[in-house]
Amino acid sequence: MARPTWFNGARTEHRDRIPDSTTPSPPPPPQRLETVAEYAGHPHSKTYHAGHELERQHPGRGPARQNLGGGGRCRRASRRPSPRRLDGCRTPPPMKLHMKNNAKAVVSFFAFLMLQCCAPGGGSSPPSLEDGAVGRRCVLKLGDGSSIAMRFIPKGNFKMGSPDRLRWPSETAHTVQLTQDYWMAETELTQSQWQTLMGTTAKEMIATHKVPEKRQLGFVPGANYPMCFITHDDALRFVAELNRKVPIQDGWRWALPTEAQWERACRAGTSTNYSFGDFGGADRYNCFDWNPWGNESKAVAITKTRMCKVSRFPANDYGLHDMHGNVYEICFDFYGPYPTGEAVDPEGPAGGKTRVIRGGSFTMTSNWCDSSHRGQIPAGHCDSFTGLRVAIVNEKQKK
Repeated sequence: MARPTWFNGARTEHRDRIPDSTTPSPPPPPQRLETVAEYAGHPHSKTYHAGHELERQHPGRGPARQNLGGGGRCRRASRRPSPRRLDGCRTPPPMKLHMKNNAKAVVSFFAFLMLQCCAPGGGSSPPSLEDGAVGRRCVLKLGDGSSIAMRFIPKGNFKMGSPDRLRWPSETAHTVQLTQDYWMAETELTQSQWQTLMGTTAKEMIATHKVPEKRQLGFVPGANYPMCFITHDDALRFVAELNRKVPIQDGWRWALPTEAQWERACRAGTSTNYSFGDFGGADRYNCFDWNPWGNESKAVAITKTRMCKVSRFPANDYGLHDMHGNVYEICFDFYGPYPTGEAVDPEGPAGGKTRVIRGGSFTMTSNWCDSSHRGQIPAGHCDSFTGLRVAIVNEKQKK
C-alpha cells in the first residue's frame, strides 16, 4: 500500500519494501569515517547499535542505510578511512607518523652519542684537552637525570688585575702564565646539581649552618637557581664527591678553580672591565644597581633584588654564563696580596684566615662585579649570595 512521504521538498510516494532477509546484516568492520555524522554507522558507536535495532524493526529507516530517493535501492555507507579524528583534530597519516617518529629517534640517538662521548664510562671523558678548542662543550652526567656542562679554557698568558685608572689596592695588575689547559663549569652550581650528589637542599643547609635571616636576602629555591648557603669546606666536600662519584679521564680531576683560573675564564681573552666591554647594563648581569627588578634607591632596590636562574644572561666568548653578578663564586686560594712580578700557575698564599670569592653578586653594585674584583669570606661563612663554580684540572697542577 502506498504511503506519502516528503523527499527534497516534494510530495512523493513509495511502497514499503520487504527486507531481503529476516536476519540483520552483520556490522561492517571497524573503520575511521570522515565525519561525526557518519560515525553513527561505526560499530563502536552507541548510535550504530540503536540504528541497527531500528533497521531490524523498520527496514530502510536505520541510520546505517541511506535512501537514494524515490523508493530506490539502499546501500551501506562506506568511505575510505581518514586520518581525521572525531574531535575535529587531525593526526598525520600512519606512514608520515612513522617517518616522523623515526626522524625523532635518529636525532635522539645522535644526541645520546654526543652526551656519551663525555659521560663517565662512555669513552674519553672529557676529550683530550691537548686537542680541545676554545669554548668546547662537554656534558657529564651526575645521575638521576642531572648533568653538568663544562667548557674548555686554554692555557696561556694574560693580564690579571685592574688597569691603573680603576685599580683597587688589592688588584695590582700583573702578568700570569697558566701552563695547563682546564675546563670550567658553564654555569654556577645549581641547587639540583648539589642535591643530586650531596642529598641535601639549600633550605636544609640554612638549618645546618643556622644562617640568620639577614643573610638569607634574595634567596630563591629552585632547581635551576644557584646553590648557596655553602662554606668553603662544603665546596671542598662537593668536589670530593665529584671525584668519587663522577670519575673522569685519567690524568684529570675535579677541583675548585684557582683565582687566576677564574679570572682568565671570566675575561675570555679581553682586557676590559667586563668580558663584554667597559660598561654594562641590565641585559648583561644581575647586580645591585643593574638588576632586572628596578634601579631605584638602595632602600627600595634592596627589597627587590634577588638571585636569578643560571644562564639568564648571555655567555662570554668562552661560553660561560653569569661570571659577573648573580652570586659570588668560591675559589681555591687563601686571600692575600698579588705578586709584584710575573706569576706562573699561582695558587695564592700558603695559608690565611679568609678565602677568595670572585664575580660579585646581586647584592653588590656593578663596580664590584667586574672581571678583576676580589672578595673574601671566613672559612665557616655562608650566605644567600655566595656559591661556587667547579673546574676540571690536569693532575700535573698542584693540589
